[in-house]
Amino acid sequence: MSSTERTPLFSANPPPYSVRGGENHRDNPSTSYWQPHLPVDSESNMPDNPDSKGAHGYNFFPYLVVFLVGYLVGGSSFSRRQDLEWKQKADLCWIDATPESKCLSYEKRMYTAKLAHIPDHTPGDEWCWNVPIKIHGDEYAQPEWCGIRDGEVYGQWYVDKNEPSCSTWFSILDKESTCVHGVSHTRRYFGKLENFNREDWDNWRIMCATTPFKVHNLTFERPHQCGLRPSSWVGAWGTVDVHDETCPV
Repeated sequence: MSSTERTPLFSANPPPYSVRGGENHRDNPSTSYWQPHLPVDSESNMPDNPDSKGAHGYNFFPYLVVFLVGYLVGGSSFSRRQDLEWKQKADLCWIDATPESKCLSYEKRMYTAKLAHIPDHTPGDEWCWNVPIKIHGDEYAQPEWCGIRDGEVYGQWYVDKNEPSCSTWFSILDKESTCVHGVSHTRRYFGKLENFNREDWDNWRIMCATTPFKVHNLTFERPHQCGLRPSSWVGAWGTVDVHDETCPV
């Protein structure tokens, strides 16, 4: 046999039994096992490694990895395209966007809307998270909450822009200001919470605590204290302490 020829995968006359030591044992098969006649490298006279290659000596693992990655990426892209096509075809949209009567906090209110044009035999609550809405000209990609009520799909959003009825402020009462006893050079200013709706009375603490407080060209993100003061004027009030050299040490 020439040096360039290789032994066929199965020899025409293979030994009936073989063992790891390379000896043939016809009379003692209990110590032997069947073993195919593996191809032998003519140069090294060593068999190819069957654990890392296929039957013909090829390594298929890289091809398998490429195939799986392509399948997964292509499958997810197809699924996204299919979802988009279904959504466009169904013309899903939100209708009857309605604000809650109460403000959640300063310039913040919750809106509720119903999802319309849901395709038959599809889970509408899953579509809910993927349909945007415009409120006051601002787009919200997804709601804060999705759910089903009376067989209809609803979503809810926190809107913190262009809510004038939730835009409260403090009217400063200079005559009520006073130096803080025991605190050096500190004056306390009182402000009445304005534009405060009756529907929000059970929420007065949050409305007060989230409303900016402005006094003498100073702006505080929120008052230092909040409370109800029914003596001189009825309503919620806030206070801030400001450094004042006219107050005693």
